Amino acid sequence: MIYKHSVAWLALALVSLASCGGGDTTSETTGHYDLDVPHFANHMADKLIEIGRAPAGFRNQLVNQMQSSKFSLDLHEDGTFEAEQKMGNQSHAYSGSWTLIGSQIRLDQTHEDGSEVVDTMSGTLEHGQLTLIEQDEETELTIILRRANPAAAASPGR
Repeated sequence: MIYKHSVAWLALALVSLASCGGGDTTSETTGHYDLDVPHFANHMADKLIEIGRAPAGFRNQLVNQMQSSKFSLDLHEDGTFEAEQKMGNQSHAYSGSWTLIGSQIRLDQTHEDGSEVVDTMSGTLEHGQLTLIEQDEETELTIILRRANPAAAASPGR
């Protein structure tokens, strides 16, 4: 994937690739995961500067802009997932299936905003931290999601 648009669009595109495919579906794995926003904002700003998409002098502004990013992922026991992304006034919904073998997770996305798509992302899931790697011709991005407190995820209103 080649990113030619604004900083917000680039961030949106990279995060939106979190997609999922069945394997180990234990209760230690399933549940709600949220984007580690501080890591994402800093890492994304550094990568945009590294690949020449933004000047180094704008790092703080980039980090501040990325702080509003939200991405959540729900891994279900039946091997499916649902994800939601919000950045600025844009939001997207994703779904698909997931597979976990050991600590290696694979996400196979089948739908984006109700339309059929095919996309895959892999990474690791260890100790409640899901680390996904997105790579294109220009750079490699690390996206970290952290498992929400299981008790909080089960509470009403979630």
